[in-house]
Amino acid sequence: TVVKVAGKKYYLWVALCSETRVVLAWHLSPYRDTIQAIRLLRAAIRNSQTQPAVLITDRYPAYVSAFYADCPHAEHIRVNSFEDLISNNTLERFMGTFKDWYKKLRGFKSYNSAVALISFWVTCYNFARPHSGLNNWSPAEVAGFTPKFKHNRWFSMIA
Repeated sequence: TVVKVAGKKYYLWVALCSETRVVLAWHLSPYRDTIQAIRLLRAAIRNSQTQPAVLITDRYPAYVSAFYADCPHAEHIRVNSFEDLISNNTLERFMGTFKDWYKKLRGFKSYNSAVALISFWVTCYNFARPHSGLNNWSPAEVAGFTPKFKHNRWFSMIA
């Protein structure tokens, strides 16, 4: 998705687990090319510590080169339309939630503030925010991670 940083267009790249809805990786870049897709995929693999079996993307061609370079054995499903049996609706819904939050900010003042605020938002999304589609659990809880600070009263205030 596109965000504004100091009045300039940047691209927010996101890798999301479709089962747990955990944000595996994200990348903010002024460019939209194969190199950025490779960076996102490598960060997602590093963070999840596993090779994906299936990758679902939209039709953007940069994903093809990136996935064949780093995940040659994964099945790559490119969503063609809303009528496909397999969709990228989970990621589209995530982007809708992100844009609801981002819209109030009216852009970021600097690249560093964008990275800091997006990092904070993704952390809250993964660990603190209950999701109705996940029985009011956070994505991290669905993935089997329960932080020790979950019941800390300060954490409860920001959650």
